[in-house]
Amino acid sequence: MGDNSPKKKFKLFDSQREGPGVLKNERKLKYDLYSYFVRMWRNMSKLVSVNLLYVVGNFPLFFALIAMTGRFNISSTAPNNPLFSVLHGVMLHDETPALLPLLAAMGEQTEISALGPLALVFYALSALVIFTFGIVNSGTAYVLRNIVSGDPVYPWSDFWYAVKRNWKQGLLFGILDALAIFILYFDMSYFWQTTGTLATNIMFYTTLVCCFVYFFMRFYIYIMLVTFDLSIFKLIKNGMIFAILGFGRNLLALIGIALISYLNLIIFSFFPSLGLALPLLITLALLCYTATFVAYYKIKDIMIDPYYEKLNNESMES
Repeated sequence: MGDNSPKKKFKLFDSQREGPGVLKNERKLKYDLYSYFVRMWRNMSKLVSVNLLYVVGNFPLFFALIAMTGRFNISSTAPNNPLFSVLHGVMLHDETPALLPLLAAMGEQTEISALGPLALVFYALSALVIFTFGIVNSGTAYVLRNIVSGDPVYPWSDFWYAVKRNWKQGLLFGILDALAIFILYFDMSYFWQTTGTLATNIMFYTTLVCCFVYFFMRFYIYIMLVTFDLSIFKLIKNGMIFAILGFGRNLLALIGIALISYLNLIIFSFFPSLGLALPLLITLALLCYTATFVAYYKIKDIMIDPYYEKLNNESMES
């Protein structure tokens, strides 16, 4: 996973790092709603860069978007009325003119389409996102962590700095992450459609709880991946612990994420072009920034600060 030394992993604390420095009183900002909006506003252009990194880095998804346009589907027609097949069977045995009014009423056709060979190829190519997902998340998590911590930020160089040092672990966990999201989505869809019995109701709500817990775990895992030298198992274990310990803050982040998403939908309903463009420009970065803002300070309090306190105590004793 790259250099394992604490100095390399704790790059955000490197006071010798080149750059223009930070704004006056930047590091005095606390972990509150005011600081959330101040850091967001001061780093808006950098958040746009982060959003572009998400979009361009996960380019295989564009193949799915092309396939979803329907231009490569095979089109056909079918009767709109379900009774047409019965009428057709009757007319095969008796072509009496009396049935023609029924044919006119029930014979209305509707257009249907099925995936064509090229559409299937595009969907298959979009599955390659499983190999870019974790790597891109690792790089952007490093940039977002630095924005939240108040460290000088250079989105493009910081992104590649993190990717080069964490691409192996990012790739591995990204595959596991994408599979976990797919399985949870599939289970939710299945049990949503089959609720009604005690067993399916229990499975549905159990899966729903798992979705919330894993959603909260993801706030922390990628930040820890680019900050500490931990195994995949410990990343997942710590992520689960943080999801529970920071439940209140995580819930606030979830509300913020829901509000940002809802605002985007409102804009889309009135200005469709702008509503479609926003996820490509800023919405994704704002969602991830909200999660990072909540997760970073919890990690700092429980893992980062004690590490340096222990390091200082050892240096004083020696």
